Amino acid sequence: MRDPQLLIELYWYIYVVELGSFSAVAQQTGIAKSSLSRRIKNLETRLGVQLLSRGPRKFLMTTVGEEVYSNALEMIAAAHAAKTSAEEAREEPGGLIKITVPAVLSGYLISQLKHFKNRYPGVRFELYYEHEITSKSNIHFDLSFTLEAAPTNSSEIVVRPIANLCQAFFASPEVAAQLTEKTTIAEVEDTQLLVLGQGSTPAPLYLQSGVRQVNKPSLVSSNLQTLKDAAKAGLGIACLPIVGCEAELASNQLQTVCVQDRPMPMLLTSQTPPFKGITPTTRQLIKTIAAGLEGYAEPN
Repeated sequence: MRDPQLLIELYWYIYVVELGSFSAVAQQTGIAKSSLSRRIKNLETRLGVQLLSRGPRKFLMTTVGEEVYSNALEMIAAAHAAKTSAEEAREEPGGLIKITVPAVLSGYLISQLKHFKNRYPGVRFELYYEHEITSKSNIHFDLSFTLEAAPTNSSEIVVRPIANLCQAFFASPEVAAQLTEKTTIAEVEDTQLLVLGQGSTPAPLYLQSGVRQVNKPSLVSSNLQTLKDAAKAGLGIACLPIVGCEAELASNQLQTVCVQDRPMPMLLTSQTPPFKGITPTTRQLIKTIAAGLEGYAEPN
């Protein structure tokens, strides 16, 4: 159905509902209250339902009015998406992007930022490590990458899956020398393991073939970078994303061990403000990061 007048009336309906009164909309837009009221009446007549229950001082949405409002918001979001697509096609990325990243992936991500900057010189970055950010932080971030479980029902952020990162078991050359090529993770003592966990509670190791419970590991940490540092120091064996250990593998600070075992992949997601807050530059950067990870991720 193509009815431009309906779209216009739905737009004013959203405006009236969000500001809470015809007077507020009239004051903000300069359109007469009588004109606004007539538009909403026309909308109700067109749809054949009552959208607002009017009182002497305020109005309330009817049940069907709430449904129409929700659907009308999707219409506005779709219009904004069309506008954003056009902007992306004609504008070159630029400006400041504030980003948080997991420290364990910082080497890879910073290299991608460099390539992005080379392609789009007008871009600037403000970078923070994920573990440095507290709940009291008042910094507004344009983009956050995380390996932690992301909320699924939040209205404050938009979560996008980026890649299922392949993992492996890593140890220092000294620890690796104590193992054989056929050693499996099931044969490794708890006291040789470095695992994720909260407080003193270690998390199990999730493998393609099953779950390895860990009771008394050498070290427990909620931070993957800490596990990597501990593995480099020779404290034990850690399960880590391969993309986060490329430099250490190249310099022989870490080696892969227990290669017959395949850990489950770790999901990397991006988090951004709600749809209307994301910029074309941020969208392009997310695409660039995702494309560069194809060689380190399992197919979807």
